Amino acid sequence: MRRDGVARIRDFASWRGLCFGALLALLAACGGSSGGLDLGAGDGEPVGSAPGDSDGSGTGSLGITVGDDPTRDFDEILITVNSVSLLGEGQDDPLLLSDQPFTFDLLALDAATELLVAVDNVPVGSYSKIRLQLDSIELRKVDEDGELTEDPVDVRLVANGKLDLNPRGVFEIAEGRVVIVQLDIQAGRSFLVIQTGAGRTLFRPVVFVDILGDGDLRRITFLTGTIRLLAPPDGDEAFELCDARPLTGRGLGDRRLDECRRIDFAPDIALFDADANPIELAAIDDQSPAIVAGRVIPVDGRVGFEALMVQLGERSDFKRVRGFVAEDVDDGAFRLISAPDADETGIAVSVQPGALLFDQDGEILEVSALTAGTPVRAMGLLLPASDPDPAQLLATAISIDTGPSDDEGTEVLRGEITALTVGDSRIDLALEAGEGCAVFSEDTVFSIVTTDEGDGVTAEPGSAPDLEVGQQIEAVGLPGEDGCILANEIIIEIEATEEV
Repeated sequence: MRRDGVARIRDFASWRGLCFGALLALLAACGGSSGGLDLGAGDGEPVGSAPGDSDGSGTGSLGITVGDDPTRDFDEILITVNSVSLLGEGQDDPLLLSDQPFTFDLLALDAATELLVAVDNVPVGSYSKIRLQLDSIELRKVDEDGELTEDPVDVRLVANGKLDLNPRGVFEIAEGRVVIVQLDIQAGRSFLVIQTGAGRTLFRPVVFVDILGDGDLRRITFLTGTIRLLAPPDGDEAFELCDARPLTGRGLGDRRLDECRRIDFAPDIALFDADANPIELAAIDDQSPAIVAGRVIPVDGRVGFEALMVQLGERSDFKRVRGFVAEDVDDGAFRLISAPDADETGIAVSVQPGALLFDQDGEILEVSALTAGTPVRAMGLLLPASDPDPAQLLATAISIDTGPSDDEGTEVLRGEITALTVGDSRIDLALEAGEGCAVFSEDTVFSIVTTDEGDGVTAEPGSAPDLEVGQQIEAVGLPGEDGCILANEIIIEIEATEEV
């Protein structure tokens, strides 16, 4: 329920608090429209020319991933990024990491992440911002064949698409150190449809930047490429993935990459052939095309990749179907339907022995997590329907949304703060029609989005002391007994543009 004059793109299935977006691993480069994802560890000069507060002694490595929180209003959110840069603490000159344009579908990520950038030879120093130069964002509705069912929505970007993302404080690139940055983009909160004038859609990014430590759980990342087997003893614990590409990337062109990346095997790695049957390592032939699922991790001072699942076959044969579990799993099988309680045959999903099941945090799950009504994306080999049998998907990987179920009572208030009562943690708001109020707590997640028509958009974490009378905010939560909503999230909009 909304009480304002702005429509927001709705969440797909549940309120998760945060949505997941990108992984930035500073070690290699992210490919774009002229190629794919460059996972090669460079051995040349440091990228760019503006290290943050650096003494010029040594370099480190950095990787960035991105993920999402699905929305049911659109089937695809295509984001084209022209460049990725770092900004040093107190410096205005960016350090260019990649200037190869690339496009990815934010909604195709679900519980997984996309590896955006992996760069070697990053100058040591203190860094405070990650800058994405966006070219375009397109919201699309498509049919089962991926064809548009209506005209796409072009999202309006300010300041030519410059987006600065601030973590909580600075992060350090030390000599020989690998830094993994995870960008969590909350798709369900980041797009506003202004219901006045031309009704344009604005990008008001809600993005959380996590600098992952050694003990932090990495989310699952997918890559595709061609396997190059290694000689023993390395061949017993790893292979190389050549011509690597992101699984969900768009507009990457036909250029093949020459670089190869070592893929280390997790102790319990699951291997499948092109027919989704479990196999042993000895059954894999050199130069086999494959889809690899695993985690981006630091390995011996470089950005490494630990594989949890490998399925042989072309990228086009690895199907990914989103839906809901119709009934609790029975003997490794369940029906996948398009909506909870939908009266339809759906797709018969067979969970292959050893299949990778995981949630939005990267936690590995058991088959028992597939309960009726759970939103999932099943991935593997899709067999067409053959009367009277429905289509069947032999699943080698399944992402499972384990977040709280959607509550129909959730309300969204958007308006101007007219009064703050600190002792009661209460915010009074002037809405487009009437008044409203929200109460926050220590569990409320605050974020700040600063929009400047000339200088771009900055997204950063916030806190209760950032609230001020006169600010425009959006508060999300359940209604309380006193008529105020109990906010689990508050987005503070600073200097938001009035020109739409």
